Order: sequence, then C-alpha cells, then structure tokens
Amino acid sequence: MEGIVLLAEAANTHDKLVSMLRGGITSIYSESKPVNFAGSIVMFLVTRAEDAGVRKFLIECKKSDGEVWMALKQDVEISSGIKRINSVVPFVASFPEYDDFTLSLRVDDEVIASFEFEVALPPQKSK
Repeated sequence: MEGIVLLAEAANTHDKLVSMLRGGITSIYSESKPVNFAGSIVMFLVTRAEDAGVRKFLIECKKSDGEVWMALKQDVEISSGIKRINSVVPFVASFPEYDDFTLSLRVDDEVIASFEFEVALPPQKSK
C-alpha cells in the first residue's frame, strides 16, 4: 500500500475524487495561543491485491519531541485488487503551543505516508 497525506483548509470527496481548498498547508500561524485550526486531513491511497482484508488505520499527529499529540484509529475493510482510495477526515484542533508537527498515516503499524507542518507566530513583516 502506498499513500499521500496532507492538510487542507477544506476538502470533500465526490465521484471518487477530492475537491480541496489550500491543500498542502505547511504553516498554521496565529498571534496567540491556543492556535485554532479547522480544516481537513486528506489521504490518497493505492492498494494492491495483497492488501485485501481488514486493516488497522491510525492517523497520528506528533510534536517535534515525538509525543503523540492526537491519534485517530479505525479498522478499514480493503477489497482485493488495485484500488485508489481518496479519503477526507475533518480536522479541528486547538494547538496549545507553537511547535513542529508530523502527521502520519499508519496501516497495521507501518507508516504509509507522513506530512510535516508548523504551528507558529506569523512571520515578521518588513517595514
């Protein structure tokens, strides 16, 4: 199984496709804490015949020190054959501090895809 995971400002699925706004967010800025974010986790997966069966999916968001900050678990039934799966999970978060984060998708304890982003103060504007 192969995949891509990323953050988007908004996304939804229709007709086996994904529509998204501002996909691939790498920075979430705020002048104050907690830093609130309301968006989507977008996943694109390609499965093969050997991936068929019930698989344990885990989406984790880890802080830079490796601490798991958020985790979502779900058993997913994968049918046989080559399949392309597009999935959107709503993601509403209140980050208590500024830090670098890694969003990862694990299937049966194997990392299939990961994506890094920062939660930070806005960059200083030059005068």
